Amino acid sequence: MRKRGRVGDLSSPLVSREIIISSFVLALAANWGEFTALAAFLLLLGLLGLAARLWGFSALGRVSVNVEAEHCRVFAGSSVSVTYRIKNDKLLPLFWLELCQPAPDGGCMGPDDTMEYCAPPPPDEQPEGRAEKGLYRRRLAFLMWYQSASWNTVWTARSRGVYQIKEVLLRSGDGFGLSQSLRSHAVPGSPTFVVYPRIVPVRTEAFFRNVWSGQTGNRGYLEDITVLRGVRDYRESDSWKRINWRLAARQEELQVKVFDTILPKSVHFILDCASFAGLSPDNAELEEMFSVVASVLLRLDAAGVRCGISLPKTACRACVDLFPDDRSAGVHDLLFQISAFDGQSASSVFGARLAAGMQSRVGQTFFVTWGGGRTGCDALFRRLDLARLQVISQMPAAANAGDLLAPCRTLPLGGLKGGGAA
Repeated sequence: MRKRGRVGDLSSPLVSREIIISSFVLALAANWGEFTALAAFLLLLGLLGLAARLWGFSALGRVSVNVEAEHCRVFAGSSVSVTYRIKNDKLLPLFWLELCQPAPDGGCMGPDDTMEYCAPPPPDEQPEGRAEKGLYRRRLAFLMWYQSASWNTVWTARSRGVYQIKEVLLRSGDGFGLSQSLRSHAVPGSPTFVVYPRIVPVRTEAFFRNVWSGQTGNRGYLEDITVLRGVRDYRESDSWKRINWRLAARQEELQVKVFDTILPKSVHFILDCASFAGLSPDNAELEEMFSVVASVLLRLDAAGVRCGISLPKTACRACVDLFPDDRSAGVHDLLFQISAFDGQSASSVFGARLAAGMQSRVGQTFFVTWGGGRTGCDALFRRLDLARLQVISQMPAAANAGDLLAPCRTLPLGGLKGGGAA
C-alpha cells in the first residue's frame, strides 16, 4: 500500500501554498495599481510554483517497483545477486528518481558500490517516538514516459540474521528542481533473506560414539558387519581384515568390504544462548557458538542423522523446540531459527515441551553452554534427566561453584572445530 507523498518539507519555499497564493494575490494588487511589469513577474512566479508543485506531487504516481533475488537463503560470507526494476507507467516523465532501501538490522547484509549508504541522523535529531534507520540509496536520471529501468546489485551476507525488503522509499520531483516528493512503496512478493551462520570445519566423531548399544572405533561410527553394502578398491590405509579374499582370488585384485553404518537415532541440541550473550560488545562468543552448531547440524544431516534444537525465550519470540522426529522440519528450518534468534535479549527460559519431549522424541541430547558455572538454567535442569544429558561447553565445569553440570559428561566446544573442509 502506497502512502501519500510529502512535498512541503522537501522542496523550495517557492512551491509552498503560502508563496503561491501570495504571488497571485500580489499580482492582482499590482495589476490593480497598474504596475504591469511587477504583476507579470508575480503571476509568472505563482504559475511556476504551482506547476512545479503539481508536477512534483504527481511525479511518483503510477511508479512500480519490483525486487527479485536469485535465492534468498545464504551463508555468512557468500553473496547473492538482487535485481531491481522500476517502471514509470504514465505520460509524465521523471527527470530524476531516487530509491532508498532501509538497511538491515545488525548489518547482516550489505550491497556493492551500486548503492550508497546514508547514515541515520543522531539520536537527538530523530523524531520523538520513532527511531530512524540507515538507508541504502540509488539515483536514476531521465526515466521517461512508459519506460523501465533495471539494475543488479550484489549483496554480501556479513553475519547471521533475517532481512526482508518490505518496502522502499521513492523520491522524485519536477524538472525545474523546485519540488520533491517522498513516498513509501510496498514491494510485491518482497524477498526475505535468511543469512545462516558462517560455516566452519568441524569434527563430528563425538556424536557417533555412543550409538544405540555399541561403542565405535577410531572412525567415530559403528559398522554393522551383518549387512554388506558392497565392495570397493583397496586403499593403503585399509585394514587387511576388511579385504574380500574370495573375490581377490577370483579377480586377482584386492577389494575391500563396505558394511552398513549404524548411526545415532537422533541428536538434539539445547542452546543456552544467554550464557554466551553479553561477554563482548559484538556478542562474538554467541556468534561463534552458532557457527559451530550450524556446521555440526549440516554435517550430521549429510550423514543421515535427524537433528533438533531448542532455543530459549527472547523479548520478541517464544521458546523454540524443533524435535528430531518432526519430519516437516528439516535442517534448513533449524538454521532459520538460529538465524532469526535475537541474541541481545536472550533469556534462560525454555519451553515446558522440552522436558516431556526428551523422554520419547529425542535420542542423544547435548546441552551447549558457556560453562564454568555461567548458566541460569536451574529451572530447566530440575525437569531434565541429567543421566541422559551430555554437555558441550566452552569453559570447564566449576565443581566448587555448585555447577549443576559437573556430573555430566562434557565435550569441549573448541574441540569440535577443525576436521578439514566445512
